[in-house]
Amino acid sequence: MRDFKSLKKIAKKVFFLPPVPTLLITIPSYGLVNYALAGDHVNPIVANVAYFLSAYAFIITVTGITGIVRLVRQDIDKHPLVRKVLDIPLVHRFLREDMFRAEAALYQVFFINLLYAGIKMFSGIFYRSFWLVTLAVYYILLATMRASLLHFVRAHKSAGENRAAELRRYRLCGMILCFDRL
Repeated sequence: MRDFKSLKKIAKKVFFLPPVPTLLITIPSYGLVNYALAGDHVNPIVANVAYFLSAYAFIITVTGITGIVRLVRQDIDKHPLVRKVLDIPLVHRFLREDMFRAEAALYQVFFINLLYAGIKMFSGIFYRSFWLVTLAVYYILLATMRASLLHFVRAHKSAGENRAAELRRYRLCGMILCFDRL
């Protein structure tokens, strides 16, 4: 058991780096692997080192991305251009309010689903294709699911306000998706 704890401690030191060392290792590693992949006459030893370093860089990027994002978020609010953009009420609201962002994304996807449904339905009727009509029905079901979520988001402006209603809405979306698979 003691060996497992020491192995875990070593793995944390090797794979869970702070943000700055993560960036200092990953950026050159990704550049080197691009060189190895793009070059015609790359030394095999350099290529193998590049592949190994890129694999390690990928691992530490995945394990350290939250720290990198946190570091960038702390300093980005101080930039004058970002301050001007954040002074715009709609942008500030979009970046700070989860439900507003969810509602905006749902509207976009809802209208895209409706557009796809219309195009597929028109194409299916025009070409007499059962497959395209089936795809239109699929997109109509997705639009129905999005409309249901939009209705819910508009009725409940704060996240976590009514947990039971959220779970019912999730269940409804799941049933729509299960019906879609028939």
